[in-house]
Amino acid sequence: MPRSIYQAIIHGPNQAPKYEQRELRDPDGDEVQVQVLATGLHRLTRARASGAHYSATAGGFPLVPGFDGVGRLPNGELTYFLTMSPRAEVFAEYANVPRADCIPIPSNANPITVAGTANPAMSSWLALRTRVPVKKGFSILILGVTGSSGHMAVPIARLLGASRIIGVGRNQQVLDKLLQSGMDASITLTDDEQANKAAFAKEGRNVDVILDYLWGDVAELVLSAISTSGRDSTQRLDWINVGSMNGPSGNLSVAPFRQLNLYLSGSGLSGSGVGALPKAQFQGEMKDMIEQIVQKDLSVSINHQKLANVETAWDMDESQGRIVFQP
Repeated sequence: MPRSIYQAIIHGPNQAPKYEQRELRDPDGDEVQVQVLATGLHRLTRARASGAHYSATAGGFPLVPGFDGVGRLPNGELTYFLTMSPRAEVFAEYANVPRADCIPIPSNANPITVAGTANPAMSSWLALRTRVPVKKGFSILILGVTGSSGHMAVPIARLLGASRIIGVGRNQQVLDKLLQSGMDASITLTDDEQANKAAFAKEGRNVDVILDYLWGDVAELVLSAISTSGRDSTQRLDWINVGSMNGPSGNLSVAPFRQLNLYLSGSGLSGSGVGALPKAQFQGEMKDMIEQIVQKDLSVSINHQKLANVETAWDMDESQGRIVFQP
């Protein structure tokens, strides 16, 4: 029968959610009622709530945001769920989630860690596991390493066999921390284009994979630098674009495509998750990834908040870590 629960409810455009009590309906036949233990406030969460993302459902307000989290099933087992169902209403004490969107996770998993880390970790994990034929000992250049997703790409690349990891970003403090925790080299982006190009040419001469969260004019500069670096033209270079934090377009010359043995691909992910991967494969990869997160104690920096504080925390930036709500 329906139960009274607390949810984070958005009542109109450009409004923060309010923590309010409401009656939760019984789950439908293809759903299971999950006790929500932790759920992350991701960029996609805000974009879908505002209607700015293409996966947002046109249905007006009020709405309950959220699309993924860690919960407990009625049988007591832990699950990670990722659902685009507008009926799931994730930012809540309980949520009715399609059974097909629930992935079993280890019983010793920390719900807060998994809820905060799975989303930023999935892009590099899926890209390196499903989009390129990486071999043990590969080298990788990560464009945009200082963001949450780029940050997680460092330990994931190492876990998947990388022997040399070079990170690119503007935040020197974050770059220094990553160098201390396992990254091999860094390139600090500055306003000196020639210095940037020289650094890209040096590090890109022998790199096997480029994982790109930036695109825009940075991608243009990297391609130009590598193509004129004296790189062996027969050596394969896999470029995987994941994001476009530096802009959605760039003036790419055709010359690098002729000079390099270049394989350019997308991550295979839509902004909402599964994307080009069959759902069963996607969920299998997510299960494997979360098991590694638990076993290797991988995590982004997390800003733990009670869901009751959602109205205040909604507009916080990530300077203190990825925001994770716990009912």
